[in-house]
Amino acid sequence: MIVFLDTNVYIGAKYIFDCGKFVSLKNLIASSKVSLLYTSATLNEVKQHIAKDIGAAVVQHNRMLRKDMPALSSDSLYGLKSLDENQAVNAIKAKLDQFHSMDGVEQASLNPLDAEKLIYDYFHQIPPFENKKPNEFKDAIIINAIKQFQLTTQKQICIVSNDAGFRKAFEDDENYIVFEFLSGFLNYYSNSEAELVCISEFLSDRIADGDFDHDIKAYLMDLDIDRGHYGEWECEGHKIDEICCELLYIEKADGKYIANISVDIKISIDITYRDEDTSYYDKEDGAYLIEHFVH
Repeated sequence: MIVFLDTNVYIGAKYIFDCGKFVSLKNLIASSKVSLLYTSATLNEVKQHIAKDIGAAVVQHNRMLRKDMPALSSDSLYGLKSLDENQAVNAIKAKLDQFHSMDGVEQASLNPLDAEKLIYDYFHQIPPFENKKPNEFKDAIIINAIKQFQLTTQKQICIVSNDAGFRKAFEDDENYIVFEFLSGFLNYYSNSEAELVCISEFLSDRIADGDFDHDIKAYLMDLDIDRGHYGEWECEGHKIDEICCELLYIEKADGKYIANISVDIKISIDITYRDEDTSYYDKEDGAYLIEHFVH
């Protein structure tokens, strides 16, 4: 099974390759069950985003450390340090290169390029072109590379992208299966494995029957509640009103089956807090002259 990941998949994963869904994908690649396809354009675009996003995060971290947390940066207990922007960016890029250097990862050539079809699609607004956006030329070149690779190998390719225009370029073609998120592809792979189908059906039935709800409630009953930078407040209790579970995908690792389940919960929290807008703090007295609490 071959899968191609669009740039936005890497961005959505926050460039973390050692946990979550990317670990599941890496395990499938390492076991030769899935092959990853990429292009140099995609790789360089991801690196461009890493330089921008990680660089900005490092600048923000250093600024906050310098302006808002100087005590912690000099404290022997915490010893928070400033980060070097180039080192941080290069470290993440190295992780990306390591991921793409795995056996089972293959690069699709951007050549040959059918310029005539590219221009035709542009003027006729055929996906990925929408409203004649010039910046979609890059996507069109990548799409061409994927389709040329498919013609050569004659193998079905799974496309993962949250870009609707990019996905649309492969829809209605049996040579491709499109997914908006990586979890969708992993779930598809799980369901394609006969051994995993029975487990998937069993867990789906248990989820529908609410068998996991009690465990989830028990796990979350001691959760911490924090109102951030708000003033005085007190939590008098909380309860979980609703739990909604969905089986995302199943993976096999170290001889065990691991089910990845998405959980949405609704929580009611009983709080009394001081309304700073209707309360008055006197700086000279160093105390509140008027305090208004809201339940």
